[in-house]
Amino acid sequence: AWDYFDQDNHPAARRYFETALRASATAGDPVTGAYALSFAAVQCYSTGQPQDAVALLETASDTVARTGTPKMTAMLAARSARAHSKTGSRHDCAHLLHQARTALDLGPHPGDPPVLYWVTHGEIEMIAGSSALDLGDPGQAIRCFDAAIAADYRGDDQYPRSHAIYLARAAEAHLVLHDLDAALERARHAVCCLGGVDSARSASAITGLRAKLAPHAASPAVREFLDATRR
Repeated sequence: AWDYFDQDNHPAARRYFETALRASATAGDPVTGAYALSFAAVQCYSTGQPQDAVALLETASDTVARTGTPKMTAMLAARSARAHSKTGSRHDCAHLLHQARTALDLGPHPGDPPVLYWVTHGEIEMIAGSSALDLGDPGQAIRCFDAAIAADYRGDDQYPRSHAIYLARAAEAHLVLHDLDAALERARHAVCCLGGVDSARSASAITGLRAKLAPHAASPAVREFLDATRR
């Protein structure tokens, strides 16, 4: 499902998410079901359905309320915060990010599902930065993105697809604050992350960033970037 989502084939992704949910129910595996719901929620809030995402994540949280580990709680809370940022709810977003950070601070648990290896402080801060940008606070977005790097977010070598998206968002935040040099630095870094990576979702983030940089094409550095990334 996630592979299809990453390639912007949303109908196929939905079918596979539904299959995953049915399979987890048949197997009596609520943790896998909650995990699948969380990814389906990402698809919802990425395609203009944030309220549906909120509902899916509430269901996922209820499903593992008694059995979930702190890391599972952190993941679901962070994704819920992201969904609420898409609805414009600052209070709910801030509350859920606090919950995510607090849960992750509790450290590893013997019952942590292996699939949650990627849930780190760096990832939480990247989600927080993306949320702040959507809520119209580019300064806070940059602080969160910088905090993620300080927390040893291994985006370049471990998560290049996601890191390219986060870097594009950081570039956008710098652009909103009229720091063209910083925006271009992040933009170039994002393009480097995608070298040899096939991801329609990540590529679309670069395309969107190019559109935001285009009005600044009077700058030689911007023109160079636009020319170098023309497809």
